[in-house]
Amino acid sequence: MTPVAPCLSEEMAALAEFTVFIVDDDPGVLKSLARLVGAAGYATQSFSSAQQFLAAHDHDVPGCVIVDLRMPGIDGRELQAALCDDEDERSIIFVSGTTGFDYSTMTISDDLLEQAEQCFKNIKAALNEAGASLRDVVRVTYVLPVAGDFPKCWPVLRKYLGETRPAAMMISAGLSDPRMHIEIQVTAHRGSSA
Repeated sequence: MTPVAPCLSEEMAALAEFTVFIVDDDPGVLKSLARLVGAAGYATQSFSSAQQFLAAHDHDVPGCVIVDLRMPGIDGRELQAALCDDEDERSIIFVSGTTGFDYSTMTISDDLLEQAEQCFKNIKAALNEAGASLRDVVRVTYVLPVAGDFPKCWPVLRKYLGETRPAAMMISAGLSDPRMHIEIQVTAHRGSSA
């Protein structure tokens, strides 16, 4: 095998032949994921929409797709269906971020724990629609404006992810709406719980 670059080991060169396709409508997320995946040694291709990905997609390039579940136009579930219709056997990793809004009523509780509960209800519903479950979650990121509030959430987190125990990170940062006390983002790999 010819190394991709002289400084890469054969193992790293093999990783570089495997492409991670990243599809997300948020430019910041797209750039961050490309850097993170690239730093792990993988080749990446980034697309700001599912339509852009499908137009450029080459089935013969080995790799997997990291796709945002909620995007304008074709969303993550519809992209999965399109790939399945084309008999593409790529692994698809769903990434979803949600807040404590009850999306059916567009209301939000003032209580942190109720918001955390609602986040998981929203995530669970989205994963179920995609044919996955909370047991498929491999990574979770919690974003709270007040870092000191995080321990208060632990009983809710254990309730939903206690058996799965995915890799986790908590970030203290402002959220786009002052009523929001928590945002939870998960990465799930369908079939990881099997």
